[in-house]
Amino acid sequence: MTGKVAFIFIGKFKYQGRIHKMIKTLEKTGIQSVVYLGNINNEEKDLKNFDFEINQNEIRYDKGKLNSFIEQLKFGWNISKKISLRNDIQFVQCCGLATIIGGILIKRKNKSIKLIFDNTELSVERETGIKHTIWKTIQKYALKYCDHIILPEFHRLNFFKNKYNVDDRKLVMIGNYPYLIAVNKPKVNYDDKKNIKVVYLGIIGKGRSLPELIAAAKDIENCSFDFIGPGEEKYLKKLIQMIKGISNIKILPPVENYKIPEVLKNYDIGIAFYENTNLNNYFCAPNKIYDYLNNGLPVITNDYPGLVDIVEKNKVGVCLREISKSSLSEAIKEIINNNYKLNITDELKRRYSWNEQESVYLNLFVQS
Repeated sequence: MTGKVAFIFIGKFKYQGRIHKMIKTLEKTGIQSVVYLGNINNEEKDLKNFDFEINQNEIRYDKGKLNSFIEQLKFGWNISKKISLRNDIQFVQCCGLATIIGGILIKRKNKSIKLIFDNTELSVERETGIKHTIWKTIQKYALKYCDHIILPEFHRLNFFKNKYNVDDRKLVMIGNYPYLIAVNKPKVNYDDKKNIKVVYLGIIGKGRSLPELIAAAKDIENCSFDFIGPGEEKYLKKLIQMIKGISNIKILPPVENYKIPEVLKNYDIGIAFYENTNLNNYFCAPNKIYDYLNNGLPVITNDYPGLVDIVEKNKVGVCLREISKSSLSEAIKEIINNNYKLNITDELKRRYSWNEQESVYLNLFVQS
């Protein structure tokens, strides 16, 4: 391969560990990357720490849903024009459905460019009404231009393949796993601990069952709960008001991807929930689950198919059907009484590590 890989992404790039890992993997083999970023409402102020080219383009998402969609169209058009002026781009990776418009336009202008659709979310299945119809139409049109389509979980991949009748040869499963790290945490003797520390690491926003978790956790004795992550200001204020006067719950600022191991070493159990409001959530593949396991933390999460396969079948945590004080308390007791931490073996960590995914990802570029 002689050209660069262009990543197209809309959102907060600083916290996009998946893209960071992919770029690092490419760099190991001498492949250079450039990022075309849709900087929402100019929220990303400082991106100087990255040692690759980042081309920023502001997108306004604060003027209504129709305007947001128009902004995505304009972004895709502008990126396609910028890339068409270059002669060093061999691959374009669209990170999320909102960026695929740019990918289509690029591919139509230059068929020699290979288009990768990193479909981390089942975005169409999240929408309803006219938005569902519009994005389903765009996605269906885009699929014929894609050379490779990545999905991060097997249940999600099989659903996508069957619903959209996608050629098997285009599809590849690449999990959103962390780099394997050596965790030098001492084995926990829970009997000696006066306080079990539980952490939620991720976006603090709607659809994560956070109000339900707060209501269930506030009266559980000998347990503290920290919620760590970025969030929309209005929603954060709502949760901060909810925990006012509750001593065992805190909401803490987000951390960048490389700091996650240092943060998680202070906790005993990781927690993550997604409301079953659409198939994207039901077939979820949250990176925080793998972060918890990689750092030696048993997990409490939903009883969805992919999560049951990872958590319950490996006996490294508990999958709950509903969140309540009693169910959450019992899950913590089960983890402690059975010392599920001991089941998080080096072999399991490696299985769900980015180290095992690198060759799969690189193969997309070798094949082409």
